[in-house]
Amino acid sequence: MTTQSTYAVLGAGHGGKAMAAHLAIMGYPVNLWNRTPSHVEGVKARGGIDLESPEGGPHGFGELALVTSDIQKALADAQIIMVVVPSSGHASIAREVAPYNIRVNAVAPGFIETEMLRDLKDDYREMMMKQIPLLRFGNVEEIAKAVKFLASDDAGYITGHTLVI
Repeated sequence: MTTQSTYAVLGAGHGGKAMAAHLAIMGYPVNLWNRTPSHVEGVKARGGIDLESPEGGPHGFGELALVTSDIQKALADAQIIMVVVPSSGHASIAREVAPYNIRVNAVAPGFIETEMLRDLKDDYREMMMKQIPLLRFGNVEEIAKAVKFLASDDAGYITGHTLVI
């Protein structure tokens, strides 16, 4: 019998609430945290979040396992932690979770060679490429290697950093 991973969603703005509700609707146990108690009082009182999406998207009531402003409680049984705050908040979240041996980093990829870029007109692609010091688009593998590094023990001292690629 496999057990489902418990998610801790850190940040209860629109994105964090939507992520928490979506995961809960999918059947995952979710802990929602926000440093400001008043930002989660309504969610805590209801026990979850109503999620609305365009046709075909997830919708319904996502019942949450825990809604709290206590970071220790939010992290206690979580196997997966999602930080859903503006990039300006990553460093402060990194400081909050550092005592629990958790690192928070972000990757900000630039222009990456994907379907979307391949569909652009040549003159627009050339204009974009002129803005890039290496005069080429990045690729998905380069981003994956950066993420792998940040998640590795080799980056054990790096936290609260946004790696711009």
